Formats: sequence, C-alpha cells, structure tokens
Amino acid sequence: MGAYIVRRLAQAVPGLFLITAIVFLVIYLVPGDPAMVVLGQGANEENLAAVRARLGLDEPLHVRYVTWLSHIIQGDMGQSIISRQPVLDLIKRAFPVTAYLTLFSLVIAVLIAIPTGTIAALRRNTWADMVCTTWALAGVSIPSFWLGIMLIYVFSVRLRWVPIQGYVSPSEDVTASLKTMVLPALTLGVCLSGPLMRYLRSTMLQVLNQDYLVVARAKGLNERRVVMRHVLRNSFIPFITALGIQIGYLLGGAVIIEQIFALPGVGRLAVQAIGNRDFPVVQGVVLIVAFSFVLINIVVDALYSALDPRIRVGRGAS
Repeated sequence: MGAYIVRRLAQAVPGLFLITAIVFLVIYLVPGDPAMVVLGQGANEENLAAVRARLGLDEPLHVRYVTWLSHIIQGDMGQSIISRQPVLDLIKRAFPVTAYLTLFSLVIAVLIAIPTGTIAALRRNTWADMVCTTWALAGVSIPSFWLGIMLIYVFSVRLRWVPIQGYVSPSEDVTASLKTMVLPALTLGVCLSGPLMRYLRSTMLQVLNQDYLVVARAKGLNERRVVMRHVLRNSFIPFITALGIQIGYLLGGAVIIEQIFALPGVGRLAVQAIGNRDFPVVQGVVLIVAFSFVLINIVVDALYSALDPRIRVGRGAS
C-alpha cells in the first residue's frame, strides 16, 4: 500500500506543475491592471510604472512564472496587493471554514444518499423507488442559491432557530458554530445527495444482476448479509469515485453559498480578490483548490486499492 501511494504521488508531480502553469497564465491573461488597482484611476504613468516594477509586472512572462514558481515551492505565495498581507496567511484563515463546510455538507449528503440509494435499488419500480428518485431529481434540479435563501427565510426569519448570516469557529463555541453552519451545509448536502443517490442506485442495480449473488444466496446467506457484504461493498468502489470528485467540487464550488451566508471561506475570499483584481490572492486560492483536488484523487485511489486489492495489483503490474 505504501509503495502504491508513493507511486501515485510521483505520478501527480507533472500534473501539479502543469496546474501551476495554467493558473499563472490564466490569471495574467485576465483583463485589468493591478497597478491601477493599487493607485487608482487618476495615477500618472510614472507611478504606475514604479508599482509595476515593484510587483514584477515589467518582467517577461516566463521570468515572472519561474520567479513565482520558485516562491511557491518555498511556501511563499506572495503578498496581497490590497491588504498587503501574505496570501498564505489569508488562505490559512479562510480554508478551514471552507473545509468545515465541505465536510459537514458531505456528511449530510452521504447520510441521505446511502439509505435512499439502497432503498431505491432494492425496491426497484415500487413507490419507495419513486419517492427516492423524486428526491434525487429535486436535489439535482433545485439551484443551491434558491434553496439557501428559502432555508434562511424559514429557519432564520420565520422560526428564528438559527442566525441569518455569520460564522462562529468550533474552537470558540461548538453549539453556536453548528447553528451558523447547519443551513449552508444542509443546502449543499441536499443538492449533493441527489447525484450521489442516483449514482449509488445505478451501481447497486448493476451489482444485483451479478451471478455471485445467486451463489451467495444458494449458500444460505440471509438477504441482509448478502446486501451488506456483497452488494453494498462492491457498489461502494465506484461510489467512492463520485464522492471524491464531489469533494473537489465542493472545495471550489461553495462560492455562492459562502456569499449568501457570509461565511469567510476560500470562495468568498476568491470573489473579493477577483473584484479587486488582487491577482496574487486569486492565484493562491485557485492553486490550493487545484492541489486539493489532486490530493483527493490520490486518496480515492488509495481507498480503491484498500477495498479491492486487484486494483493495486493490476496497476502495479502495468
């Protein structure tokens, strides 16, 4: 297992370098002059040139990339143009909020998707399957921003059970923290549970048609044991892939929810940086999210090999 993970990390290195190049090029192709953002519209050309020189914007593109990459390797993501704070410090403060929201949402989504997906597959073409499938369709179709606003109206404005907006860290007050995070996590969790439930139902239906289930039942295993040991275990292998991909999307895709609920996460930080043309912050956020996506894929591969050793052996042989 250890050698397999090391090999996967080594294979990810070229992809990570490609990510750095894409992030750097895309950000610097975005219209806007950071020097103009710093000095304002009325700045003269001499002052603008001085700021560009200080920020390294007067260097050739490849020189800027090599300089930026060397700093990234050393753990230096630069300094915010607006706040003059280190980008890494800004991300360190924002990333735990997004990670908290992501994990909370994922728990809710899994707690909804696994039971409904299992029931829908085992009770195919019955009223239970129809109810679960309708729930999944609603989760896929309902826009997350609309659901978030409706939850705020019902539980915050009308019932006053939870705050409308804001964030409290779990280290300060666990109860207050849960109250501030339950609605945004529920919003993302419900929307995520739809595609996860449909994916689990589809994979379980494929497994239920396999011949080894007939053999398991012929050996005298009861239905519950067949479902738990054979159906669910084999269905979880492709399900984990979908789950890992969704984690990556949640890390970068919670922008709207963080804006609606005023959560100081990575998504909100990126939106503010884009509005201010604060390119070092945008680069840092995109880079961290992209790296997280790659690492999540490696973790998913490791879980794959743990659930099915044939995957590890087959890839090792190739």
